[in-house]
Amino acid sequence: MKQIYLAWTKFQRRPESMQDYFGYELIYVPPTGSSIYTKPFSYISQWIKTLEHIKRSDPDVVWIQTPPTFLPHILLSYRFYSRRKFRIVFDCHNSTFYEPWVRIPGLSWALRRGDAVLVHNSEIARTTRHIGLGDERLVLLETRPAQVNLLESANHSSREVLVPCSFKSDEPVEAIIDAAKLSPDITYILTGNYRRYSQAWRFEEGLPPNLKLTSYISTAEFNRLLSTCSVVLGLTTREGVQLSVANEAVGAGKPMVLSDTKILRDLFGEAALFCNNTGVSIAQALQEALSARSLLANRSVQLRSVREVRWTAQANALKLSLDVLDRKSKEC
Repeated sequence: MKQIYLAWTKFQRRPESMQDYFGYELIYVPPTGSSIYTKPFSYISQWIKTLEHIKRSDPDVVWIQTPPTFLPHILLSYRFYSRRKFRIVFDCHNSTFYEPWVRIPGLSWALRRGDAVLVHNSEIARTTRHIGLGDERLVLLETRPAQVNLLESANHSSREVLVPCSFKSDEPVEAIIDAAKLSPDITYILTGNYRRYSQAWRFEEGLPPNLKLTSYISTAEFNRLLSTCSVVLGLTTREGVQLSVANEAVGAGKPMVLSDTKILRDLFGEAALFCNNTGVSIAQALQEALSARSLLANRSVQLRSVREVRWTAQANALKLSLDVLDRKSKEC
């Protein structure tokens, strides 16, 4: 059974971590522009490349990541007119079911016509019912602990905190800056393209010297920072967000400080310390995590084993259903 996974991004840890298990070919179709003026042209270019990959690969199964949430409609239309009736797996990131992506007309209709709709946690599974998406094709597949090879280790005296950031609206960036000002003895390494931040025009003004900006970095460089940092900080203001960085921290066996949301407590429990999204709370939790780094690192390693077993059971069920569909298609 030939499978391809298409993601309209430069890199995504989730499909990377699942590739060896499901055996699909992972294909990135990155945007050609980021401004609101060039984005429509980028979408057109990405879709043309997507079609080219599907035609060239001639797959039995196409996995596609959402958002963008217009992709299901286009992919279904292409399959309808294609002589090759491949099966479709929609891997729905949480933002699929939030504004603005959930407003795409016919989203629920399109998702119901796929062969599997993957959601990443139980909270999002409940959310999907609000848009009329039933349970028939819904599959809960959590994000697997990242498969990370750590080539270096953190210095025990280091006080470096890795803060992976996408600079989206649910990330309390101002609170991170406040925390850095309140804890000058901690070095905050903030990754990601901060020019996407809504306040980017004044972002660099008055940043404390212990807050370092990396901008966009390669996967290899990110893995190096993940290896050498003392603590990983992951923040969101939105319930239901699983935080890719938390799965990366678990995969690397790192201490974590996370936003205090129900889903993050359910998924990461005693392996993390939790904070409110305020500078004071973040700084205090980081000081505690640095003091208890050995204990938290051990808990993170233990959680990695537990989460791997749970993920494998979920993945087995999905793989079995895809195998059944493959056999039925060959019998027809």
